[in-house]
Parts: sequence; C-alpha cells; structure tokens
Amino acid sequence: MLITDEVSAGLTPEAAVAAAHNEYLVDDVLKFAALPAFGRVRGRSGRWLSLHASPLSGGPHPASVAVTMNPAPATDVAEVLLLAYGLAPRERDVLARVVAGLPSRAIATELHITVATVQDHLKSVFAKTGVRSRSALVATILGL
Repeated sequence: MLITDEVSAGLTPEAAVAAAHNEYLVDDVLKFAALPAFGRVRGRSGRWLSLHASPLSGGPHPASVAVTMNPAPATDVAEVLLLAYGLAPRERDVLARVVAGLPSRAIATELHITVATVQDHLKSVFAKTGVRSRSALVATILGL
C-alpha cells in the first residue's frame, strides 16, 4: 500500500492506513475497484483531513491502493459537523444563513418564516451544538 502524506499532518503511514481502514476506505476500494473512496478524519493536531483512496493499476500486487491525505476544506468539515450534530433540514437552512452573516430578519424573509421561528431554530441549534452565541456557533461550525 502506498501512502502519500501531502500535508505533513503528523500521522505515520501506519496511522494513515489505520485511519483509512477505520473509515472503510480500503475495504470499499477493494470491493468496488472502479470507484475511488474518500472520507474525513480528524488528525492528532485536531485538524480535519480528507482521505482519498484509489486502486493502483499495473503494480506488483493486485490489490494495491494509493491513499492521499489533504487538509479538508471548511465546507466539507461543516457538512460533517451538521450531520454529527443531528440538525434538522430547516435548522441547517437557518445555520447556513447565519454563517453567511445574515441577520434574523433577512433569514426570516429568505425562508418565508417569522423572526420568532428563526429564533426558535437558533435556540435549538445552540442547544445541539453546545454554544450560546452566533459567533461561537460560526466558529464551531467553521472550525475556527
């Protein structure tokens, strides 16, 4: 197995393989060789990484797999966190607009709901994410 550490993330090749295996990347690539596999893991430093695995062709071993690691884009991390926090679709809609910097009134107008409903959604999001303010919420979601 070939491991390319493009980000000097502090992971040993063995740790990268273990992370890939824990995310079922290697198994998925071997089962569905035509499809590259990917996943996201958190490194020891706390930074999120995107792992990509693809089968190698023409190598000495029939099941050789290349795994690359790159810093995960903030949008990918946010997507993972939204799912991990169990936010409802409308809560995600409100949160996306909060991250974009819109005030409650503009969010309400865009989503065709009342400002009170926006506030109710925000209270629910605050409770699910364990924060108490919009700035803390944005920092949590964007990993700042």
